[in-house]
Order: sequence, then C-alpha cells, then structure tokens
Amino acid sequence: MLKKKLIFIGGTVVLVLMCILVTLHSPRYQAAKLLDMDLPDLPRPVDAQVMDNHGVWFGDGELYGKLTFDQSNGAALEERLAEHDGWEKLPLPENVTLLLYGGEKDGIHYVSPLADGWGSPTVTEGYYYFLDRLHDRKDDALLLNDSAINVTIAIYDSQQAVLYFMTYDT
Repeated sequence: MLKKKLIFIGGTVVLVLMCILVTLHSPRYQAAKLLDMDLPDLPRPVDAQVMDNHGVWFGDGELYGKLTFDQSNGAALEERLAEHDGWEKLPLPENVTLLLYGGEKDGIHYVSPLADGWGSPTVTEGYYYFLDRLHDRKDDALLLNDSAINVTIAIYDSQQAVLYFMTYDT
C-alpha cells in the first residue's frame, strides 16, 4: 500500500514538473519574457513558432518567433501594446530598419538578413518594441556604432494580427 502511494506521488510530481517545463519553453511564455510583458497581457495565439539557433559560443545567435492571433485576440493585444510603455507606433527607427532590412546611410551600405530569419514582411501598421541589451537602452542611437550587437526587437502587424519577435546576439 505504501509503495503504491509513493509511486502515485512520484508520478504526480514528475507530471507537474513536465507541465512547468513545457510552459516555460512555450512561444507565448518566451515572447512575454523577452518583451517585458506579463503573461496575462499576452492573449493566446492560434499559431506559434519559435526557432532558436543560439550556440554555445558566448551565446551568439538569433531567436526568431512568430505568434499569429485571431482578429479578436489581435485587437486585444493591440490595445495592450498601445498602453504599454515599451511599445511604440510604427514606423521603425532608421537604425533598426537598417539592421533588419538593410539599406544605405551616410555612404555605408548595410546588408542584413535578419528579417529573413522570421519571414517578416515590411510592416506598415502596428507597433514595435526595441531594446538594445548591450547598452540597456530603448533607443537605437548606439546600435550601429559597436562591433557587438545584442538586441531584442518585436513588430506587431495590426493588419495580419501577427507578432514577430527576435533576439540577436553577436
């Protein structure tokens, strides 16, 4: 009888730990953590994708995520983003645009495959989140001046109800 109780308790503990582990690695949880949002503030997506290629070499690499929402959850998310301090209305700042999509500035041609990693179209309506983690700043003033880049970027596409997010570490 005691053996059955111990097996039941052990099985329950393992099941609870597995549930916690799955939750902590869910795309929704990762997005909430990266984008400085509480999980209840982030509605449930209908589709979620995350790809992380951070290697073991000093943690360099990229993490790309894409959360697709239905129209009602997308509208609810957009309302929350409009009220959140870390989110701004599009368009993206110039240096962030150069980092994501490439372009030319001050005679320097920037070629960047970053937006290709998440399959993000150029979004014209919505909100963005930017954090320069190297300098702990929310503006892009120092972004292109350093030899290392550690950023978190997110774009919410209001028309498609899609949230793209990424981290990039060099």
